[in-house]
Parts: sequence; C-alpha cells; structure tokens
Amino acid sequence: MTIDAERFDSIGVNYVLHCVPGSTRGKAVVFENLKALANPSACVFRATLLHGGVRRNWMARRVMARNNRHGIFSNTDDGLEGLEWALAQHLTDTEVRVVGCVGVFSGRVPELTNGDGR
Repeated sequence: MTIDAERFDSIGVNYVLHCVPGSTRGKAVVFENLKALANPSACVFRATLLHGGVRRNWMARRVMARNNRHGIFSNTDDGLEGLEWALAQHLTDTEVRVVGCVGVFSGRVPELTNGDGR
C-alpha cells in the first residue's frame, strides 16, 4: 500500500485491536498496514484487551462475554501468544507487558518498510 502523505514517527493503537473481527493472528495485517503510514523506526504502541493467556477477573469475563455476544468486541480468539506473534511478524524491538487482562505493547517499524527505503 502506498499513501501520498507525511509519515508518522509514532502511531498509537489504543484499545482498537480487540474490536477488529478475527483472531489476533488475523489482525496482524493491522501492523502491516500501519507501516505504510510510518517513518522507518517509528514506534507503534498501545494496548488491547486479551481473552486468552492472561488472568481475567469476574468482571472482565462478564464484560467481555457481553461485548463479544453483542459484536462490540471480537476477542474470544485473542491471546497473549497471538499478540506477541503478530507484533514479531511486522515490527522489531517488540515488547508486551500484561496489566490485568490488558496487553500493553510497543514495537518499531523496520528500517525498510516498502521497498523504496521509507
């Protein structure tokens, strides 16, 4: 994808991924598409609600079940392992920290993102 616009040095994706349909592995395309908007070494960061591979308290389980049932969330297949995999496929220097059932993540856009050195 090519976009004729200024590129960003950082891109925040805060509490968006758990609303995108599909599994975390399928949602990895988000990171691929964000690279078209980013300068080399740009930081992609923020958080998402995880369903698997993390501890979820009673309230988190209840809210997630309701929101998934109503189509607000789509995170029943989202887990910590999938998020780590998705980040590693498209970014470098990735880091994921879990706070409750939230995956707080960051990574850098690789130096060569689209073949023309940008």
